[in-house]
Amino acid sequence: MRSNAARSIALALLMIVSVQLPMFDAEPERLELDDTSLKEKAPPSPCQGYDACRGTDAGQGSSAAINLTSDFDWTGANETNVYYGQSEGTSTSSTAANNYDMYLVDPPMGYGVLFELEWNHSTPGSYNYADSYAYRMSIGPGDGNMVGYSYSTSATYGGAWAYCYYSNTGSIAMSTTNYNENSGTPPYCYSAPTGNTYYPHAVAFPHDLAGSPVMASIMSYQAYQLSYDDYKLTVTVYPGDAGGIGDETSAISGPNQPWNSGQTQHWSRMVVQLHRHVHPRSRGLAGYRLHVRLLVRIRDRYVRIRTRRGLIQLPNRDLRPILDRHPWTLQRSGDMDSNHD
Repeated sequence: MRSNAARSIALALLMIVSVQLPMFDAEPERLELDDTSLKEKAPPSPCQGYDACRGTDAGQGSSAAINLTSDFDWTGANETNVYYGQSEGTSTSSTAANNYDMYLVDPPMGYGVLFELEWNHSTPGSYNYADSYAYRMSIGPGDGNMVGYSYSTSATYGGAWAYCYYSNTGSIAMSTTNYNENSGTPPYCYSAPTGNTYYPHAVAFPHDLAGSPVMASIMSYQAYQLSYDDYKLTVTVYPGDAGGIGDETSAISGPNQPWNSGQTQHWSRMVVQLHRHVHPRSRGLAGYRLHVRLLVRIRDRYVRIRTRRGLIQLPNRDLRPILDRHPWTLQRSGDMDSNHD
């Protein structure tokens, strides 16, 4: 009796295992790429007041500028912060320190920065001298050489890469990708000509920061004549290569490398080429946007990718659509024999 019961239990367990076993070999659920980041950093809260919620005046030059770098997470996704400032200008002087508010961003490798300035124009869309000429905006290096709005080499008001002025809408936008991010004219924007010995600091746009700091200068020109003295500065940081927006890829030379059938059971080393420049300051990006070497194991039906986040498994049939949908280039650069997963 007990023998029959044991036999029945063993047969039942065997049937359960035989049904469940194929499920262990099933392809995993499809993984999608996700560049959305959870923002953890922002301007100080509670806000301490002007400028940029620091409660202190943003000054002239990099040493007196407000550093906004720590307000961003630098996760590899676009991030935007909004700041409010107050002009303390009392004249049109291009050398007076109280006419300048400067803001510095020191991004890691592979980022660009967009600055958007807005102020309250009393007759938006039409010309009004004091309103339209309220501010001059500039973009330039954050290494100490930019001291004013001009792209000249003046030691008192120069050093910028480019500047813009005159807006009938009360807005000016400049970025490291395009010094004139405005939809029409005015504003009028000018950049230091490259290849000219008079402007040794000039850069071409799109400009690759290559991990160097950048500054935005807001100069009060006619703002002191207005009944209001505040402005809004929106700062967006975005991943980009060679000064452009997004990832730059390059073609792989040589014959195509066939996928391993899985029979040799070895690791293949592959490289995800997202960023043209590799720098010690580079940081891992969000999701799968990585510029590090990945270990990829190729089996019959799936690919396993080792990243700093752990092991990722993708079915072979799902890998190609992902690569086609995103501007990535995979390069096989050698094999590593290993029996480890």
